[in-house]
Amino acid sequence: MHLPNERIYREMYSEDAALWFTLANGGTEEAILLKAPTTAIKAIMQGCGLDIVMGRVGDWTCWGVRIFDVPERALTISGIIRHHDEHEALNQILAKGSAPLFLYNEMDFCVAWADATWDSSETAAVRGVLQRHSAPAVGPFDKHASLALDDFDSILKRDHAEESVGALKVKAGDWTAAKIAVAGVNDHKHIDISNVDEGSVLEALTWSALESVFPLTLHHGPVVTEGLKDRELIDVVSTHEYGSFLIEAKDLSVLRAKPQRSHEKRVSTLKYQIGKALGQLRGAARTVLQGTQIRTRDGQAIALNLDQPLHCIVLVTEFIEDADWHDEFAELCQVAIELKCFAHVLDLRELVTLMKIGRGRATHLDYMLMERAKVCVRHTALHVRSRVQTAEST
Repeated sequence: MHLPNERIYREMYSEDAALWFTLANGGTEEAILLKAPTTAIKAIMQGCGLDIVMGRVGDWTCWGVRIFDVPERALTISGIIRHHDEHEALNQILAKGSAPLFLYNEMDFCVAWADATWDSSETAAVRGVLQRHSAPAVGPFDKHASLALDDFDSILKRDHAEESVGALKVKAGDWTAAKIAVAGVNDHKHIDISNVDEGSVLEALTWSALESVFPLTLHHGPVVTEGLKDRELIDVVSTHEYGSFLIEAKDLSVLRAKPQRSHEKRVSTLKYQIGKALGQLRGAARTVLQGTQIRTRDGQAIALNLDQPLHCIVLVTEFIEDADWHDEFAELCQVAIELKCFAHVLDLRELVTLMKIGRGRATHLDYMLMERAKVCVRHTALHVRSRVQTAEST
């Protein structure tokens, strides 16, 4: 496991996905850090293609990451190296032809690592691209850096080879999955991204993300009694002085399915999961609103605040924007109208972003979810993206 330095940690906190070349152990070693969506991380660990593309645009050294988790459309991430220590780390990594690769998820957890290598010819090509230019620029992400990154993104979109870039086709050794323990006031969870029970991992991540927001009122797997038997009401429930939250988590099951499913298959699976979750939320909300007693798994009564409309949340591992979500949006609105609640579809990245914006306060999360629901209705959108504002963007 690798603990990022303070600067990289701050950048990781505000970035949805990014790559860093960094020095470690007092500068005697190097490492590559990659933050990516959980579905992409699982695909990488399953052996899907991973390329690191390097190029120079003017004085700026740019990087791109291509993750081939979907055969017909790779996930592409890009950025610029803006610090001396990262240039030094990159030079040392290229000189060695290898480096440990550490993967970070949406919650900035280091979830897995492996030794990364690539062919010497690829190293030579990248070094040739970088050494054809003068010393690289460093400094803030200003308009010149932004324009350089725009130009580099245009290069990445072209299918034919470019003399201004070189690619490292990463070959990863055996992966080590981190065994992460998260302790709360009333419960604790273990997170292992290699666990084939991917639904339980997503539920644990959801609980872990919300534990600091609702330290005393967050419950995983609450139950109700029907006849002589208990059944689980919903995956996660929480409450605070201004309302309550019901959350049903649905994972896309990358490890159990083929890691390189087509885009069409991924969309159809996500549509099915969202539809199923909305049905479960409808039933759970009705049960709650009827006044049925809800209990923890060990039998303790859970008191929910029902004075305000419920927040009914479908939480998926990753939302796919480029698809037709008209029917699912109509169903979401129907749930909201029937139950007089706020209904939402979020992915893990969006949930974590909302909590970062709200600085971990329940009232702020409540307010932002209400405002986000209004934006979704205004734009007839099932899902929208929020973004953490960085100091450099103010």
